[in-house]
Amino acid sequence: MKIWRDVVPKEVDRELLLKTLARGTAIVGRMLDVIADRRKIPARTGWITAIGRALWGLVEISVPPSPWWRLANYWQYLLLLIAVLLVIGGMLTGQAGIAVFGWVLIGGSVVLATLRWALKSFMQGRRLLVFFASVIIVVLVLLAAVGGWQLYQWGLTLYAHLRVV
Repeated sequence: MKIWRDVVPKEVDRELLLKTLARGTAIVGRMLDVIADRRKIPARTGWITAIGRALWGLVEISVPPSPWWRLANYWQYLLLLIAVLLVIGGMLTGQAGIAVFGWVLIGGSVVLATLRWALKSFMQGRRLLVFFASVIIVVLVLLAAVGGWQLYQWGLTLYAHLRVV
């Protein structure tokens, strides 16, 4: 039993665990695709492969000191800047479609940032409570974005009514 305690680490390597889970999901998805093709079954298993690849990529860009992490940070902040400029430009020009696209980009950027932060926290050994707190933060930010969009729409309607009068 003493040898077992010496060989098996006390703490799981969380980064390796997440990478293995994501890679395994992608492999199982591809295996199901091949089986469905060989047996001519119209199974829709492509989503399993897509989820595995997305999770794999998300894990890769969430490992803190890696070059992928730095590149993902750069592009994430750039996306957020473009989104804010689109929202401001859409509001100033009265183009609702541009502002909506900006809000969608902001929401996507916030969701991605929160997922990356949660995975990074998990890999660093923080508790599951941090993950749930990050999910709550994402929900609150999305609700705030929807509320901000509704206020913007009400402002456009009020402005249109005031212009007519």
